[in-house]
Amino acid sequence: MKWTDILKLLPSVVVTAGIVAFWYDDFMAFWLALIIWWITVPIAIAAIVFFLMSLEMNTVGKKVIVFYGAFNALLLAAYIIFGVPQQSCNPDIMEKHYEKHAEELDELCSYALNALDDSCGVTLEWEKGKLSMFHICHPLNSNTVDVNDTAVQPTGGCYAHYWYEDARSKQDSLMQVVGLTEEEFDGIHKRLQESGCIGIEASRTTPHKVEVWFRRVGFGKYDYIIYDTAMSDEEKACAMEWMELIPYNERVVFQYGGGAVGADAFGKEIRDEYMSKHKPW
Repeated sequence: MKWTDILKLLPSVVVTAGIVAFWYDDFMAFWLALIIWWITVPIAIAAIVFFLMSLEMNTVGKKVIVFYGAFNALLLAAYIIFGVPQQSCNPDIMEKHYEKHAEELDELCSYALNALDDSCGVTLEWEKGKLSMFHICHPLNSNTVDVNDTAVQPTGGCYAHYWYEDARSKQDSLMQVVGLTEEEFDGIHKRLQESGCIGIEASRTTPHKVEVWFRRVGFGKYDYIIYDTAMSDEEKACAMEWMELIPYNERVVFQYGGGAVGADAFGKEIRDEYMSKHKPW
């Protein structure tokens, strides 16, 4: 290949990296591409132009450019077909997923609660297969947790919050505080994976319900609130009234939690449209 052909191939290589970035984290990739649009747009245009200019394929360099362009087209198609559906969510998607994994979700909730010590709770989340959040609630009497001080007398409630590397480095100590063995911790993770979910919030102080985190989209998060028995009249009234909740049946509520930016609820239009075709009881 001539050096000029290599230069013409570079925009396509950058496009490949961009598509892979969208596979990995579409939200961050989108905002990065938008922020540096004055770079990303010309690169995409250049890749298309050089591909079209090489279609006659009368040199080795042009053949490489065409084949690489075809690879990018297939990679983009695969992302649209398989990646995009995993990076979006709405009540219909939540319903379909729940019906497919209802038994696994119930088993997950029961397993997590039984694994915890009395009066303890955990919030766990995995991101790309790695532990990204480990929050605990436990009956220690300090305002902050010293996970190395297991001799603290259990006289009051206490919370501690750990993210990413901090969560992973303190994982063993935090497990010990709330009574999780390594087998139980791995069991929760395995059951989350089998149910197609990313996180869980379970506590022995509120054992009648568990939050299972289904999917994050942008700053928002979609959850299942799963009760062990039918909700009370008061709980049903809240589920019907609060815009961040959509009751699915007497034991399950869909929940949307907003982040720092964007909506903090499902939205009246989305909520009303779904509930007009689905009656929870």
